[in-house]
Amino acid sequence: MAFKPVERNTIDIKKNDVGVAYTGVFVSRKDIQTELGPQAIWNFMADDDKPFSIYGFTSLNYSMEHVQVGQLCRITYKGKSPTKNKYGKYPHQVLVEIDDAENEGESIPF
Repeated sequence: MAFKPVERNTIDIKKNDVGVAYTGVFVSRKDIQTELGPQAIWNFMADDDKPFSIYGFTSLNYSMEHVQVGQLCRITYKGKSPTKNKYGKYPHQVLVEIDDAENEGESIPF
């Protein structure tokens, strides 16, 4: 047998510059308990078959509720909101996009 260390690649995207994006297939959500309370960790598989995870926060958690397991996602950190929330803080914002290749080239009637 040969053992190798397990890689833990969990990213706090709020510590990145605005506009930094991560792309991967959504695999699962894991809920953990921290000293500040419950927190979600969103798990993905990158193109190179390497797993990565992103720590959840309000904007990301709400957006990810609409993503199905197996969907290709691009998650882009957008910085802090220009307006304060009800707690008097400037919340972090994220753009979550899903690959909609099956409808590519089709026009959407309005």
